[in-house]
Amino acid sequence: MFKRTVSVDDQLIKRACTRAVQQGTLLSARVRACLPRYANQGDNQLQRQRDDATARQIDAIEAATLQSQPAGAAEIAAGQPQHTFRDGLYASGFRATAEQAKPGSTAP
Repeated sequence: MFKRTVSVDDQLIKRACTRAVQQGTLLSARVRACLPRYANQGDNQLQRQRDDATARQIDAIEAATLQSQPAGAAEIAAGQPQHTFRDGLYASGFRATAEQAKPGSTAP
């Protein structure tokens, strides 16, 4: 185990030692327990920032996807029937109109 000397206020050390004894432990054990959390705090914060950025990107992608969906996609997603351009052509009777427009057509 690595030993290091640190400078800490005497009153703070006395209070911390008293509290450690009251808890049935040693001050060194408490420092060993708290130090990893302190040392990794920057890593955890960086990971939270990455997670937040990822969530923002996913939200932006979903918003862009909703905006760029073709006409009728919302109806499909809602379980409603979709009417395509082709359906509209057949409903309008385009074939009859096209037949009438042909030269020499006998269609009414």
